[in-house]
Amino acid sequence: MDLDQIVADFEEKCENSLGEEKTIKQALQFIRETSSKKDGETPCRIALGLTDILLDLTQDKETILAGLLHESTPQFIEEKTVKEKFGNTVLEYINLINRLEKAMKFKPDDLENSQKKLIIVLSTNPNIAILKLSKRLFLLRNLTLIQEKEKLEFIKETKKIYATLAYKLGIYSLSSEMYDLIFKYEEPEKYDKIKKSIKITVDSMKEAIQKTIDTVKLTVDDAGIEAKISGRTKTIYSTYNKMKRKNIFVKKIYDLMAIRVIVSGIKECYEVLGIVHSLWKPTPGEFDDYIAKPKSNGYRSLHTTVTAFDYPLEIQIRTEEMHSFAELGIASHWRYKGTKSESKYDTKIEWVRQILDWQKTTSEKNDMCVFSKQVFAMTPKGNVIELPEGATVIDFAYGIHSDIGDKCKSAKINEKYVSLDTKIENGDVVEILTSPNQTPKVGWLNYAKTQKAKQKIRSKLKIQTKKEKSNLGKRGISHAIKTSDPRVKLGHCCSPLPGDEIVGFKTTKRKISVHRNTCKEAEKANAKKVDVVWDSKTTAYQTELIVKSRNRVGLLQDILSVFTKENMLVEKAYAKTSEANTALCQFKVNVKDSQQLSKIIEKIKKIDGVSHIYRE
Repeated sequence: MDLDQIVADFEEKCENSLGEEKTIKQALQFIRETSSKKDGETPCRIALGLTDILLDLTQDKETILAGLLHESTPQFIEEKTVKEKFGNTVLEYINLINRLEKAMKFKPDDLENSQKKLIIVLSTNPNIAILKLSKRLFLLRNLTLIQEKEKLEFIKETKKIYATLAYKLGIYSLSSEMYDLIFKYEEPEKYDKIKKSIKITVDSMKEAIQKTIDTVKLTVDDAGIEAKISGRTKTIYSTYNKMKRKNIFVKKIYDLMAIRVIVSGIKECYEVLGIVHSLWKPTPGEFDDYIAKPKSNGYRSLHTTVTAFDYPLEIQIRTEEMHSFAELGIASHWRYKGTKSESKYDTKIEWVRQILDWQKTTSEKNDMCVFSKQVFAMTPKGNVIELPEGATVIDFAYGIHSDIGDKCKSAKINEKYVSLDTKIENGDVVEILTSPNQTPKVGWLNYAKTQKAKQKIRSKLKIQTKKEKSNLGKRGISHAIKTSDPRVKLGHCCSPLPGDEIVGFKTTKRKISVHRNTCKEAEKANAKKVDVVWDSKTTAYQTELIVKSRNRVGLLQDILSVFTKENMLVEKAYAKTSEANTALCQFKVNVKDSQQLSKIIEKIKKIDGVSHIYRE
């Protein structure tokens, strides 16, 4: 199709989805201008194709603009122009996409490393993950854009990594089409044969299916229930898998055709179920109540199989919200039958799903880091280095190899020179520059975060660590000072709150550090003790809570909901899991006093699976 016609069709679709958007029109004008430049048409077609998919996935305007413009920035459009006309968020999205695409060259045979790279994308910005998946689907639909010698690797990569991610994120419309197209490419004869068999079977059932839909529609209308009723055919690849798994023919697959009934509420779901069972006898053992007992991935619906007009038919009954969640909701199908080694990866994607679900129900727009106190960064070759939060360039260098760390002279982060004490952020691409004459420096110990880096530096410098001596001694007592005094700083080690018994220490001539009187760090302080009292004028204090629990679906969302109902601001949330199926969650929250915190603690204790909760 002519590019101008594609642009016109896309513009019309945008208006139907987003309304009259001046910025979209401006972006499309750039697309037209770019297409006339050398090698400009192919990037434009890709951008329009992937963005068309983003529209189907109901993405926001910023993601749509980033999808339209990233193929042309900065090659054809200057970053300054993008920022001025479309805003800083769109530019940040574009820079993140382009930066990650340089480093994220997947190796399908190295799934562990590839999955870590996907976690980088997810934790940096889930919208970017959806954009990359949309781009991959468009290229899969248009394999002529891929060089012949690269097609086999492209297909392999898509199957093992991208299609799997789309499935785990619950974007069924993407994953099912990806798997079908891959199957068509890998085994065209089997694909065509099954496709033909499905058509023959479905054609033979058409009359029965329509009669069933009409009968259900008429009966639920008579009952005063508003419902949308439609049919769906099982995908070719999914049919093939079921045939293999059960060793059966197409005709023996009961859910080859399913009828979906979408109603307004849960009460109506069960009313429709009763109507269906009164019309036709249900097949024994073929009823599942995923509303009362959702699947482990969060999927909810009622499934029943009946014999209607001489054909077995599966009928799915769900609400509009359940349907949207099943078809498009991020991470609704995050877990499937995989290997044990994939479970940690699956769990981290589940944290993303819970954070996104929680953010939909609250006005807070926090930068939530959900992958424990860790960051994932990459070398220019795409190797993933996993580091603790706050780690610096020195830690990254030693994370690659001890020799790289010892010889580290300078570094670039995202192609810009930085100092060795620069902190690494999630998704950074870090290049370490070495010199054979370089040796570790004592100053490196001031900003090394990991034990590995510290040990290697000390080893090279032959520095022995010494335990700090705990000497409380006798301290003088001064007059009471209020916590609102500008000299006062509340200790991060114990985060005291109004209601706690506190003690102050003069750390310098002008500063006073305040701790709970039970704080172990305070016991180590060899400084003058000062009397301090709480000032009632301050309305919010920051503290940290640690929650230990059995790991399960919805855990993080349940905890976050407690904070939301109490109108408590959550500054940060961390979560990690262990092989023993336990979860450790840490929250940094703003509270009024210890009484409010105690109330919160009691509520969280009642959450299913929680075994222990305490202040850090």
